[in-house]
Amino acid sequence: MKVLVPLLSLPLGLTLFCSCDTVGTDVYLHRPNILSEIRNVAIAPVSMSEVDKFRTKKSIMPTELLIKELRKQNLFTVVSSDSIARYLQDIKGTGLDEAFFLNLAKKAKVDAVLFSELKYFTKQGVANAKVHIKIVEVDTGKSVIESKHDTFWGNSYLANPTLEEVTRDALEGALKGIAQKLTQ
Repeated sequence: MKVLVPLLSLPLGLTLFCSCDTVGTDVYLHRPNILSEIRNVAIAPVSMSEVDKFRTKKSIMPTELLIKELRKQNLFTVVSSDSIARYLQDIKGTGLDEAFFLNLAKKAKVDAVLFSELKYFTKQGVANAKVHIKIVEVDTGKSVIESKHDTFWGNSYLANPTLEEVTRDALEGALKGIAQKLTQ
């Protein structure tokens, strides 16, 4: 269900409405010709600060929420972590950086890797989240599209939301921005 927010009131009682899906979301399409060719993606674990990991107390699994939202929106085929994990022993790397996951994805024969970073913050006494999603083509290592969503600007809550709600809303908002670019 889309929520419409009054954007501008005009004389005679007319109001221009704006969908909350676009407010709070920024999308940067770097390689439009490649985006339409991406069919399957590997998901790197959602990056979070140690403080945010502690705040969630492992009750919220952002990576699982991300995969669930990707499947719900049917944007790409999500390659299961089991099919990627079998290549871990073959990869030599110093850490879990982008190059590590791109190398892993290359062996698994996926088109791209989805990287994401999640940050929690409190604004006006309400829990919020910012997410930055980036899809990187495996063959070139170049960013294809990036989407950022901030729940403070893009979502309205009647009551103080849980961290799981703001996590889901942030991920959903960023992915909707990508979906809009895929349908243009």
